[in-house]
Amino acid sequence: MNFQFFVEKLIESEEFRKFKNENKTAYPIGGFFSFDVENSGKNNKYSLDYFIPSFKKVVSFKLESGVEMVPVTIQEEQKFEKMGLNYDFDFNEFKKLIEDKMVEEKINAKVQKILYSLQSLNGIDYLVGTVFITGFGLIQVNIEISKKEITRFEKKSFMDFLKISKK
Repeated sequence: MNFQFFVEKLIESEEFRKFKNENKTAYPIGGFFSFDVENSGKNNKYSLDYFIPSFKKVVSFKLESGVEMVPVTIQEEQKFEKMGLNYDFDFNEFKKLIEDKMVEEKINAKVQKILYSLQSLNGIDYLVGTVFITGFGLIQVNIEISKKEITRFEKKSFMDFLKISKK
């Protein structure tokens, strides 16, 4: 799936045009993309998020079937960086980047599901990913979008998340 497909789907929708007309100062702050690799994309989910400074509110636009605006609860002190949406990349190219890094790191597992959070930090836009792999493992990965480069890659097992306590 191409990222610009989602951006164009949003921008061309009546729901978004109405939103932008009513909230001229709103700007993009992130997104969420879930790819269910194991089930051929049957449970994929996509959304792009906007911040409305005048109301200090965030709305998320779900993009699975049509465009649906959903309010998001935030903490009052949260700060939101404006991010760009002028990226031309295919999510499959980042999946391949991750798989290549898995081979390099000698991780012999298959990707089951990928969750990406689109975020901006200090003016740099990232895809922060959680990759679920076979064998109850997961990989945490950060990809700098403009450079199409992995900046963080860490494998964890299910056992890393369990706290074993003695009685």
